[in-house]
Amino acid sequence: MKEADFVGVTLREIYDHICLIETPSIVAHEPEHPGKWGEWGPDVILLQIPAVRVGEIRAFKVFYEMDAGLKAMVTCDRNETYLLVGTPEVLGSYTQNHASVQLLAMWVGSPQLYMREGWDYFDVEAALHPTSKADSFGGVSGGGLWRVQIYAEPDSGQIVSKMTLEGLAFYELGTKNGKGVIRCHGVQSIRRALNSLPHA
Repeated sequence: MKEADFVGVTLREIYDHICLIETPSIVAHEPEHPGKWGEWGPDVILLQIPAVRVGEIRAFKVFYEMDAGLKAMVTCDRNETYLLVGTPEVLGSYTQNHASVQLLAMWVGSPQLYMREGWDYFDVEAALHPTSKADSFGGVSGGGLWRVQIYAEPDSGQIVSKMTLEGLAFYELGTKNGKGVIRCHGVQSIRRALNSLPHA
């Protein structure tokens, strides 16, 4: 990103990046990392955008409130599943001056939880759709792992759903023919990164 003059934020699908943010104005905040990086990361970096651009983005998009999302989860009878959302490079098309990417939501298996040196991790089995011969999920890193609850409203019986952020993808294991395991940092790791902010 340091080599680019601007970062483009897609606000509406039919318009190319009309929201361009100068790269030097974006401030990176990250927790202390170990000297050697590998499959356990940690790999969580927060990018702070200029305050003057917040309103422009908020006019078209919604900023996710992590605490509010967690509090919205229900304890009644429900079905739960998980979605991993990202933009796999193999599904996009690219020229020197333009990238057309596909935002993909993949239903994944129940996450397997790990704890290591104060960081939490989820491993999930994922598959590209449509079926692909790709041996990489490149581009999915940084995408959200979402827990989805589907249930009937106690009063009306109406079927509704709620989603909460459970983690962020950052590493792949054993990818072949569009299938593999994606390792994600969990909410505890995200909070640890948030604690690195100057006002935390």
